[in-house]
Amino acid sequence: MFVMRFGIIQIRQYKQGKTKIKKKLPEQIAFLIFFVIILGLIIYSINDLILS
Repeated sequence: MFVMRFGIIQIRQYKQGKTKIKKKLPEQIAFLIFFVIILGLIIYSINDLILS
C-alpha cells in the first residue's frame, strides 16, 4: 500500500510540474519497472478477489 501511495504522489507532482524527471535512460527504466510492479500487484490482487 505504501508503494502504491508513493507512486500516486509522484505522478501527481510530475503532472503539476513540481518533479522534473530527467531524460536519462536509467531513470526511465527504473520508473518503468516501478510502474510495472504496481500494475502487477493491482492485477494480482484483483485476480485473487475474483477467483476466491
